[in-house]
Amino acid sequence: MATYSRPGVYVQEVALPQTIQLPDTSNAVGAMTGALAQGPSATPVLVSSWSNFVKTFGGLNDSYPTTWAAYNFYANGGRNLYVRRVLGDNAIVGTVTVNDAATASTLTATVTAATNQATTATVTAASATGGVVTYTATNTFVAGQTVTITGITGTTAFNLSAVTIATATATAFTVTNAATGTAVTAQTATATAVSNTITYTSSNSFAVGQTVSITGLSTSAFNITNATVITRSATQFTITSAATGTAVTGATATATVTINPASVFRVDALNAGAWSQDYSVQVVPAGVSTRFGLNVYYTSATGVTTLVESYTDLSMSPTDKYFFRSVINTGSSLINITTTGLDVTKFPYTAATAPTAITGGANGSVPTRAQYGAVWDSFDPIQNPLVIYAADAAYIEASTSLIHGDAMSYALSRNDSFVVVDTPSGLSATAAKASVDATAAAGPGAEHITAAYYPWVNIPDTNKIPGVTRPQAPGAIMVGQYLATDASRGVYKTPAGLGNSIALAVSTEHLFTNAELDELNTRGNPINAIRNVPGAGIVVMGGRTLDNTPNNRYINVRRSLQYITTQLTDLSAFAIFENNDTFLWRRLDTVISNFLLGYWSEGGLRGNSQNQAFFVKVDETTTSFTDMQNGRVNIEVGVALEYPAEFVVIKLGQLTGNASA
Repeated sequence: MATYSRPGVYVQEVALPQTIQLPDTSNAVGAMTGALAQGPSATPVLVSSWSNFVKTFGGLNDSYPTTWAAYNFYANGGRNLYVRRVLGDNAIVGTVTVNDAATASTLTATVTAATNQATTATVTAASATGGVVTYTATNTFVAGQTVTITGITGTTAFNLSAVTIATATATAFTVTNAATGTAVTAQTATATAVSNTITYTSSNSFAVGQTVSITGLSTSAFNITNATVITRSATQFTITSAATGTAVTGATATATVTINPASVFRVDALNAGAWSQDYSVQVVPAGVSTRFGLNVYYTSATGVTTLVESYTDLSMSPTDKYFFRSVINTGSSLINITTTGLDVTKFPYTAATAPTAITGGANGSVPTRAQYGAVWDSFDPIQNPLVIYAADAAYIEASTSLIHGDAMSYALSRNDSFVVVDTPSGLSATAAKASVDATAAAGPGAEHITAAYYPWVNIPDTNKIPGVTRPQAPGAIMVGQYLATDASRGVYKTPAGLGNSIALAVSTEHLFTNAELDELNTRGNPINAIRNVPGAGIVVMGGRTLDNTPNNRYINVRRSLQYITTQLTDLSAFAIFENNDTFLWRRLDTVISNFLLGYWSEGGLRGNSQNQAFFVKVDETTTSFTDMQNGRVNIEVGVALEYPAEFVVIKLGQLTGNASA
């Protein structure tokens, strides 16, 4: 460190404190729900382009209106859109199992086995004569059975291990092993038959836990299907399945042993739906015996198969950095490796000549109104204001109003969102009014943050031959228009007028009379008309909410208040836990005033001067000492919001010779 001993200029390089930038959560984003053929269904997914949507949820699908809704959203200038896929009942994830062999294999083996009689008896006497030991006992032993006798205390000569019964009655049995020593009587012991284990003598490479089938034995009792190997050596293996039939000793026969492929791991489609049936999986060699590759293929409706994902140098070892489950689950947008059926001690078969199809995926039933409504809470973590649209509502005429009403109720609970609603297709103006009234009734209290649009528009159908059009609900179009207007002009601009022509639209489903236009705009629940204006095309000619009262009437007024509220919340967040004094009040005043000054300069507020446009008040008159004791600082903000020019009135008069301008 420098010492200041003589006059001069001293320069020190120091680190400046960094300014903490708060995330900008004031800009609105789209929020859309609907049934889709594929894609995540647990939480909303942010998609920022049409190509991104196609990759995540699939392309245009006539059976899923939400795909067309997203297409219209992006075509009309929308960018950031949160999409929540809605599932009905019984939607199933497709799967495919990867085994350690392609098919079952067979080999020939010689098998021998003990009998299968699980019997114990209490021996009450034992004697030996001429090399035959006789045990007195109540038993169900049979000739040829192998038994072990323990517990004879008079002499150990009668404690015999794994001896063969020569004869048996209900009260006695004999063994052929020669006994030594003095015969005794009235001894007590337990005789136990060896059971439940069959030993097959075979040159084999089986593993413990492997499932096998044995056929071809001359004694049918030992022809076993799907038995589990419990021990093995190079020359023998044993199974636990009990044999049935006549008990034999040392039965020997030539058997054909079938080795069934064992599961190594299971591949699941990333999400539910029949879409996965168009995909298949193939495990391929990686050049090293301990490594493998995995390819995912897509087969089109015309039968063309394309490689869409490929993973190489994969390992079955969980400690390897290329452990296949970690690599695939991190990188794939199509499949997922679960722990179900996973056996890291095995290795997948890599010599398959063709991929194996993913099967079992199902779309499930059409979602119900309750299932549509239940997903809105999943948008809670999103901090940006939302422009909400229930994409399927207009296509389910019996539930249109209820599904829209649930969206309205959710927006009301957030306090920062706006809802776009529409009507079913083909309605007259009178029927459209009834539909919108029912929607307003289904979402009571949210009319001031909801706007309705009518009629549907016709756009070119890219799934058909050129010249064919298809009708489209206007809701998603308008969500795109809202966000495009926000970006180009600001939230204070109503998304309507000649500058808001609808992309792709070539006509509308309904042509208005003047009386209908008057009624739609001035009724209690206004409906914003979409109509053909010569020279401008198909345009939006309405900017009202469903609440036709002065303070709540205009879309841009309500959304401006939402925008300002969100901005002020973010800008004042720094004040939490700061000392509640005049210094903090001045900082709050400065921060908020600077924002409102900029907003006014952009055209977001009315007034010829700053004082006419807004005021900010935070001082001892807004925050009392009691407030300070309770940890509160109160800020009063007033703004003069912009109102749209709906009616341009031009007064025209003729100048005559005696008139003056």
